[in-house]
This record gives sequence, C-alpha cells and structure tokens, in this order.
Amino acid sequence: MPTFEKIHLPSLLIADLYTDQLVLIDEPQLLVSTLPSQQTLPTENSTTYKHENVGTNPIVSHGKTLHVLGSFEKQVAIILYHPTAVHTDEASLDLLNKMLLAVKLSLADVAIINLAHNELGFPFTIKNQPPKAILLFGVAASALQLPLQVPHFQVSQWSNCKWLFLPDLQKFNEAGTEQITLKTQLWMALKTMFDIA
Repeated sequence: MPTFEKIHLPSLLIADLYTDQLVLIDEPQLLVSTLPSQQTLPTENSTTYKHENVGTNPIVSHGKTLHVLGSFEKQVAIILYHPTAVHTDEASLDLLNKMLLAVKLSLADVAIINLAHNELGFPFTIKNQPPKAILLFGVAASALQLPLQVPHFQVSQWSNCKWLFLPDLQKFNEAGTEQITLKTQLWMALKTMFDIA
C-alpha cells in the first residue's frame, strides 16, 4: 500500500503549488508566509519562515504579545495596515526593501508591524527597546492613541522618537505621475529623517 509520507517533489513544482501563499524576496535567505484572504488573524500556529537574523519577533504592547517582521537592530518601526497579509504584500515588501537600502538599512534593522492583525498603542517596546524612529504608512495617529496631528511627509520629533506619517504603502506602487511625486516626497522625507546628505 503506497504511503504519502516519503513523497519528494521538485522545488519548481512546490513553488507552482503555493504561488499565493509564499513570497520570495530578493534576499534568498528570507521567506515570508502570507495569510489566505479568508483568514483574518495570524495565530501562533501560523507558519512563518524566518532567517536566523530576520524573522517574526515578539513584542509587548499594553500586556499583549504581538509579532513583527524584522529584528529591530536600529530601533526603526514601520507601521502599516494590510488586511490580507501577515505583514504586507510582495510588491509593498519589495518597495520597503528598496527604501531601506536607499537609507542604508535592511529588514534586520527594522520591525514591520501590520495593524490589520495587531492591536498596538504607544508607547511600545520591541525586544525591550523603544523605537527611535517610526514610519506610519496609511495609519493615522489616532490608531496608536497619539495626540498628534502631523501632515504626510513631515518629520516630527515627539516622545524621544522621530515620526513620519505617510500615505498608504500601496499608493507608492500605483502607476502614474502621482506615484513619481509621492516617491520624490518620500525620498526627501527619508533623507531628513535619517540625516542623509
């Protein structure tokens, strides 16, 4: 009687079977799973493939344990809202990787937090450290119970932290002249935030 326990499939076939579940990034050592659209919240049993230095890490905020993507080595938090992915979609993650590379950072330096699946309030810590810089993509200050009203692309200093409120991350991936304008404004704001000449 045949058993299914010792079936070995070629990696190309496995990739074809899971085209909607796995996201492969330019860095071959990092693989991130996404939730199917019918699920709403990640659980402790949900599969997240992680690199030794970049993965899903626990954070504590108001007594709740949450998970983030990244190792938070430079204490930079990226907060966004993406309801159909554990962290974010492939196109947005690719854009984030390029943005981080431009300011000499990597996923290991940041923590990506998806508010679609996590409750988060300020102040919060990651690995027992507060963030030194927070970028919020499409997230209002009120979502973190913050008493701030800051326009997009303006770097602000508050509570020993630099803040940068930005439009939704997916707007940067849309085609058209607005995308060029948004990316130019983003680059100028990032240069200010991270002191790049």
